Amino acid sequence: MVKHICAQIAALVFGACAFAAGPATTPDLGDARVTLPYAELKTLWQAAQHETPEKRKPPVEATLLAARYQLILKGDQATGVVHYETQSFTDEWTVIPLLGAQTQIDEIEPADVQLITREGHYALVTNRAGKLKLRIKFAVKLTGTTDGAHFRLAISPAAINTLAVAGIPEKQTLRLADATQLSSEKDRASFRLPAQEQLDFDVIPEKALVPPTPSRWKLDAQALVQFGDGKLNYIAHLAANTDHGSGLAMELEFPAGVDVTKITGPDLGDWQATTGENQSRRVHLRWQTRDVLRRELEIEYDFPQPLTGGEWNLKSPRLVDGENNPPLFVVVPVEGLELTAATQAAVPRQLPLWLVEKADGKNHLVFLGDAPLTAKWLPLVETAQAVVETAIAKTRIVSDGALLTEINYTIRHERALRWSVDLPEGCELLASNVEKQPVKPIDRGGHVIEFSLPSGKGVTAVALSYTAKKPAFKPISGQIAVELPQTDLLVHWIDWELRIPVAYEIAAFEGNVESAPSGKTDGASRAIQLHKELCKKEHPRAEFFYQKPQPNK
Repeated sequence: MVKHICAQIAALVFGACAFAAGPATTPDLGDARVTLPYAELKTLWQAAQHETPEKRKPPVEATLLAARYQLILKGDQATGVVHYETQSFTDEWTVIPLLGAQTQIDEIEPADVQLITREGHYALVTNRAGKLKLRIKFAVKLTGTTDGAHFRLAISPAAINTLAVAGIPEKQTLRLADATQLSSEKDRASFRLPAQEQLDFDVIPEKALVPPTPSRWKLDAQALVQFGDGKLNYIAHLAANTDHGSGLAMELEFPAGVDVTKITGPDLGDWQATTGENQSRRVHLRWQTRDVLRRELEIEYDFPQPLTGGEWNLKSPRLVDGENNPPLFVVVPVEGLELTAATQAAVPRQLPLWLVEKADGKNHLVFLGDAPLTAKWLPLVETAQAVVETAIAKTRIVSDGALLTEINYTIRHERALRWSVDLPEGCELLASNVEKQPVKPIDRGGHVIEFSLPSGKGVTAVALSYTAKKPAFKPISGQIAVELPQTDLLVHWIDWELRIPVAYEIAAFEGNVESAPSGKTDGASRAIQLHKELCKKEHPRAEFFYQKPQPNK
């Protein structure tokens, strides 16, 4: 194979030399062959199969990276220079907005920068990828206002925006919204700006700082008073008015023992509580904005008050220096406590809306002034804390006298309850549950058992079953007495189904329950329907006379 290739190459060289000796002619290479090793052929094949990936377009064609503005104020003119830094991400033509087109431009650097006007802005046109720095010199006229001058310039948002202003007139200052001041000295100031589309600022005279003048206030106080945890808890609304001074400070005094927990109000800067020599509490209030001559506050505070005390003293904050109107108190008393004032002043016919909402329909007393109140406890009439709404009982007696009773109670109670049941004599408890959960009741002795019913449900279901032994049924006739458990709670309604062997019928009936006609049978027993209403501290009882039916009668 190597010899064959060498021979072919030699022939080609010889042919080339021969052609060089004679006139130049184009060789016929239509049948030429080139033999390559497999490894080189594979490399050439893989290179031919490799596709050049498509170049991804940038998410934006160009952007304004930074804009640094420098202004010099002089009279009613502002001359300025802005240094821009732009970035183009493509070599295709792009447009980057700069200053507003109403701006008067004096110079542009570099000189070959191409600017056009488009959509109300001067805009840079470029087809060069990369960063570009340019400088524009411009002038803008200031607009006069009643208290200074106003400057406005349409700009384009940039990632970095700064502003430096020189030539600020003496005793005047710059007011620039949403900007962060970086420096200020003599007639110069610099700021960091947000990315915005318009630059606005005002040149205004500095206000002379006048020392605050103390105000003499007139105070109206209204308070909601509630008792809890051995304390009288107050929520007070204060309205203070003055006709002079700066309205920046106020000092309130509370009696000794008062604990001030919260003070809120519009424009309130801070407050501080201190203790005086006589253990009274003083609260110093400071507001942020001066010359506001009406202030409103909400104060929460509490004061110890024993329930056994025969005299209650309502406490209201008072101005240390000012005029205090009689406070208005709305008191939500403790149940069974009677509060009376020695001299009852005329109270308003209609309470303020905030007091009506806070009282929330509760029983309340209204007092005007902070005179002592006489406290008197009134006896309370005990009411039932629980009732048995229904008791559904089923008793079955078989021929040999064996008895099985199952009862389901529905008990309504306001709080946790210890409920006792007196079972009939001779009974043996089989099972019991509360809300379908098996429980073991307490044995109080004398066939009395006790259940613990939890709070929070309102209505609790209790079920129990027990057995007993009665005399066996006689062949012809006889009598049997049965009864249900007794409870101290009032039972609204009892449904009692009594079943006896189907071979017998009821001849006569006695007891403290009422019977209803029923002839239902289940093949082995006959049902008697009994019921009782409003049962308390008694055993529902039935004594019946039975007999076998007499066909001839």
